[in-house]
Amino acid sequence: MPLAVGVLRFAFLHKARATPVVFFLVRPKTMRLTFVLYLSVLTPNGSNASDKVLTICSIIERGSRVLLADYDRLGASLDLAITTANTEILPDGVTFTLVYKDGGRICAPKSSTIGRIVEWIQENVTCHIYIGPGCSEAVLDLYQVAEHNNIPLIGIPGAHTSSRSGLPRSTFKNLIRTTYTFVDLGKAVKTFMDNFNYTHNTIIINTDSYFYAEMGDNFRNQFRNQHQDERKKTTFVEFAHDQMPAKWTVQDFYGQLLRDANETSRVILLFANASVVRNIMVTAYSLGMANGEHVRKSLAIDISPRCSDLIVCMGLHLRRAVQEPNLG
Repeated sequence: MPLAVGVLRFAFLHKARATPVVFFLVRPKTMRLTFVLYLSVLTPNGSNASDKVLTICSIIERGSRVLLADYDRLGASLDLAITTANTEILPDGVTFTLVYKDGGRICAPKSSTIGRIVEWIQENVTCHIYIGPGCSEAVLDLYQVAEHNNIPLIGIPGAHTSSRSGLPRSTFKNLIRTTYTFVDLGKAVKTFMDNFNYTHNTIIINTDSYFYAEMGDNFRNQFRNQHQDERKKTTFVEFAHDQMPAKWTVQDFYGQLLRDANETSRVILLFANASVVRNIMVTAYSLGMANGEHVRKSLAIDISPRCSDLIVCMGLHLRRAVQEPNLG
């Protein structure tokens, strides 16, 4: 199994029922839900596992490119994992079956999770494991049910639960998070800033993407709660493209963001996807912000197998903008 870089084992004790043990084999480069997910069940001593069917109930959002998790992208991984578990891993007489409900197209404080749970109850579906949702608000809704029934909830990623709820991570004993968290990313970025003594910063967050919106929100909370002194010297700016004035071009919009940031900071952090970052860098180049006074660092959290390098994937004019020797 060359894709495996680690095995995480989680055991949940259940009264008078099988105990699920969950194994994850993660692709070493992507660290996301394109992994092969193996699930195995150990039955307690004296129990009869004959013809035991355990139902995996999945609520995952779908239908929008800005979603943290999209069933249209993840569904095949789940099908492969369950098929592999049933044919190669589970003991005789024990099988997994998957039931799925659409979690909607958007992340919002009012999710459709409770409605999907009610539908399963009406359909006489008994869930033994939950997978999803991707949105943090929806995860909190589903977690209430998972905790009440004392069954595991596998988050994808199940992030931002503590900051959304105001409760410590230890509160969510039935929640399994399979990847790095926003807290981990925030600590990594903060460590990088401390190492280079970056103190007067502007952090620009593109809220069009749920991932970067939540990452930015979590990072701001870390500053508010743990770095009060530095918070006064750090500016957080959020933007969405639908906020752009009607007569402005995208370059006008980005230019205003950069000029405002330039008044107080020489270090500007961009929390946005690759295409937005590239276009902002081109705008920065056109504004003369490529003369060595600014810091440019690129962090690619997820390396694409099709396009493994941010620079290589750019057109010639974009490469020149970010590879200018004096850019920093």
